[in-house]
This record gives sequence, structure tokens and C-alpha cells, in this order.
Amino acid sequence: MAGSGTGTPSAAGTGTVQSIYDYLQYRPDIQVNSDDLIHIVNMAIRAIAKRLYVLGSDIITGQLSVAIVVATEDAYGVLPADFWGLKDKPYLSGYTYSLVPLPSQDVALYYPSTGVPIYYKIKGLNIYVIPEASANCTIIGDYFQKPTLVTASTSAIPFNELFDDLICEYIEIYFRGPQKKSGNTIQILDKLIRDGVDLIALKHDRKGPVQFPQAINWDY
Repeated sequence: MAGSGTGTPSAAGTGTVQSIYDYLQYRPDIQVNSDDLIHIVNMAIRAIAKRLYVLGSDIITGQLSVAIVVATEDAYGVLPADFWGLKDKPYLSGYTYSLVPLPSQDVALYYPSTGVPIYYKIKGLNIYVIPEASANCTIIGDYFQKPTLVTASTSAIPFNELFDDLICEYIEIYFRGPQKKSGNTIQILDKLIRDGVDLIALKHDRKGPVQFPQAINWDY
């Protein structure tokens, strides 16, 4: 029997496609309506999300909670529909070790019976554990969320308004080309995304110091 997966939706601010359209009205050379923007806004959202994925940013990270229910052979859990990949190794609720990716099918053959899972394997939106769980369990972890694309002028822009200005600039360049810039438009858009996303994401995802082994034993 398949388990179920739930994810925490990405935060969204008050910015909408319409608000971006209103912002662009100061450019009289861009004669489009709000519905014309939907496709281009989605292009920008995908480009921003992919850059955040490469950076491993918490901006597109949600918490995974997937139930594995023992009932039939080859039990598995169902990942959230917006699953884009694990950010780190998941773990079983109530245990203090991480599950690790199954290195090969040969390793799976070492565990013909049920027990406490050690490995995981993802196929599509299904996640399997090896050995098969002997009791119901829940997989916990952080995962990258595929952003929700806009479909109408009232659709909210994802990322909690962090990149609304960047999306506006992306649209301006897309429709009318760069102002006071030279070069291929695609290259300019790519650089725009890299610079604009990195500036915000690296400040947003402030990390603590990495733990390292103590060099001196102060107990003596």
C-alpha cells in the first residue's frame, strides 16, 4: 500500500502578474496586456528556481513527510507533487541516523526479509526503502520544491516578493532588448538571473559555521 507525501507550500507574497504589469506601465514602448505576460513571467520563475536549485537555497526548500505503510510486498511512499529532489539525506522519524541512497541492486539483494530501513531509492514520485520496513514508518527530510507557475493575472508570484523586481527587468529585456547594454539577449538574461538571484539567495541563506573536529583535546 502506498503511503502519502505532504509538502509545505512555498511562501508567496502579495505580488501578482497584475502588479508586475502595473509596474511596467512606465515603459510606453512595451505594449502588452497582463495576459501577455504570463508566459514570460513563467520563463523567469523557472529560470530563478533553477538557479536557486543549483545554489541549494532554502528559498525553494520544503519539509518532506512521507508515510511508508506495511501491507503488501514492495511498500513505498508517495512524494509530493512539487518534489524536485532531496536537499539532503532523509531520515526515519524516531531514529538518529540518515537513510543513504541504495548504491546498487546487488546491495538490495542482501536484504531479502523485512527490517529497519537503511537505504532509500526514488523512482518517479515513489520512494522505496531497503530493507523493506517491518513496521509502519515515516520518512522526514528537506526537499527542493518545484515552484507554482502563474496561470492568470491574479496569480501570486512565488518567492515571497524577493524577485519581483528581477522578473520585471527580465520582462523588459525580453520584450525590448537591453538598454545601454550590448551582447546576445539570451546571455544577458542568463547573467541577469545569476547576478540577481545570487545577490538575494546568498544573503537569505545565511549559514552557521561548519563543524570540524577539535584539534586539541582540552580534557587533559
